[in-house]
Amino acid sequence: IRLGAPAIGPEHLALAMLKALSDAERTSLLISSDSLGAFCASMGAPIGPAPLTLDDLDYAPAAHAAMAGAIHAADHQVEVLHVLLGIHEPRDSAGDALPPAPASHSLATLGATSHRIRQLL
Repeated sequence: IRLGAPAIGPEHLALAMLKALSDAERTSLLISSDSLGAFCASMGAPIGPAPLTLDDLDYAPAAHAAMAGAIHAADHQVEVLHVLLGIHEPRDSAGDALPPAPASHSLATLGATSHRIRQLL
């Protein structure tokens, strides 16, 4: 919401999932403790109050694709790391692979690569 986007995108999912990780998981996944702030900055996050309310937002198609990727990666139950993996490996409604959104590159640059996520799964 703070990114000023009209819809919830993969970058919002990534930020929420990174925040939901335990400190140990976050330390294992990211290069440094400053990575979360760097991720926000890399996605153009302004500082200030959210311009929209949750009622004003819908999910962007790329966010749906990231969630489909998370479901594809999970065996039984989708967990936080599956959503992060889904951002790297989005899928369409038929289950076919799609190109990742820019949030995937930002996550990988900060150390949260699909390989490192799979190691934690």
